[in-house]
Formats: sequence, C-alpha cells, structure tokens
Amino acid sequence: MPFPADLIQGAQAQQNADEFSPFIDSLKKEWPSLRDHDFYISRGKPREEGGTYSEFYPPWERDNPSGVNGMPHIEIYDQKFQGQDLRELIAGEMLHYLGSIDPRTQTAVDPHFRTLKQIFTQSLTPQQWAFERNRYTDLLQSKSPEAVNGDGEIRPFEDYLDMRSDAYIRGGLLPAINPEWQAPGVYTDEQELIFLEMQKSLMTPRKKKKMSEYSL
Repeated sequence: MPFPADLIQGAQAQQNADEFSPFIDSLKKEWPSLRDHDFYISRGKPREEGGTYSEFYPPWERDNPSGVNGMPHIEIYDQKFQGQDLRELIAGEMLHYLGSIDPRTQTAVDPHFRTLKQIFTQSLTPQQWAFERNRYTDLLQSKSPEAVNGDGEIRPFEDYLDMRSDAYIRGGLLPAINPEWQAPGVYTDEQELIFLEMQKSLMTPRKKKKMSEYSL
C-alpha cells in the first residue's frame, strides 16, 4: 500500500500532466524537432520579487527535481503565466535544452540547432561582445549564479556567453514574451537571418538513425 507521501506525489504528478501536457503536445506539433525529447514541467514556489520566472534543469544536473538522469525538468515560479504567455515561457526553456551539450557524452542534444546557436554566438558584434564582457564582470562581483556555479566556482566567460546566447535566441524566436529584446537595433540583419534558419530547423523533424548508423 503506498505511503501518503507517495499518494500526494502521484496526485501532483498527474495534476502537472493535466496542466502542462497540452502545451508540450502543441509545441511538438509546431516544432517537430522536439518530438524525440520528453519534458517534465511543474510549478514551484514563487520566487522573491525580481526573481526568475522559470528554471530549466537538464537531466544531468544534480539539482534536477526529477533526479539526476531524469527528464529535462522545467519549473514555473511565476504563477501569473497562463495561456499563450505560459506556452512561450515553456518554449523558451525547451530551446535552452536543444542548444546544450550533454557533459556525460560531450555530444549536442540537437546537433543542428547547436550549430546554429554557435553561429549566432560568433555573429555578436563588437558592441554586443563588450556589453557582455562588462555584464559578466558585474555578475562576478555580485557572485551571481550566471557567473558562479553552485560550488562557488567561477564560470569561464566562454561558458557564460554560451548560456547568455540563449537569452538572445529566446528574444529573437519568441518576441511576444520578450519585449525588452524588440527595440530597433538589438539584432543585426545577419542575426535576424540566423533566427529564420533556427525556425526552419525547429520545424524540421529529425531523422532517426538506422541501425547500421550506430557504432557497436
């Protein structure tokens, strides 16, 4: 017979599935490249004023609420997000996963999207680069998690910039929920073209490998 805590956890998991499965299904329909990836989404306790709206935990992260080697986990903190705004918030966190490298295997989660992300990062202008350098320095001084990991170790600037590129990409692909990125001149013409290529990539189903393509 399950313990009461198990019953509560099971009921919460079902509640999460009921609330968020329609969003996941809708996004996988719009972006077929997501179809091979599973995500678990839950609501967390609201953060303090000015905190993040949501948090993404990759399967390899030890703080993943689903457990290490569990599903990619998206936790929603801001309860006001509903409907289309919530859908776009979730989509942005999914993009974070697609563009990442799995440190367990040193392989890209989605090689094509990862390549486009690297091309975007290389397209940063000298002004954007200088802005990020200054921002990184400020974050180091305040010991922000963006610049210092949970063990107190400093993230190299290259790692910071790899993470920071996700914010630029979310702004370009999901403008409705990222109005602060929509001012004229935020992106170059080249970067706008990269976003178009990213949209094409997201809308392209990934081919599954044939058995002969797997190394033994």
